[in-house]
Amino acid sequence: MRTTQFVIYFLLSFAVTFVVNTVAIFIYNVLAFGRGGFNWEITFLFAFTLGLFFPIMDLILTSKRDIR
Repeated sequence: MRTTQFVIYFLLSFAVTFVVNTVAIFIYNVLAFGRGGFNWEITFLFAFTLGLFFPIMDLILTSKRDIR
């Protein structure tokens, strides 16, 4: 996996995770507290973590497949 592919995969994973997590937190706050709100710290942390996790796991699994 080249660096550009890794960065593109990271940005895609980050964006999808960020949007899904933002919507989920907003819906939870509306249902639980009756008003919408966001927790930006958790959203960015979760999106960054999964944004790194998915490309690294793809890199590891692809390299194991290429060795066989």
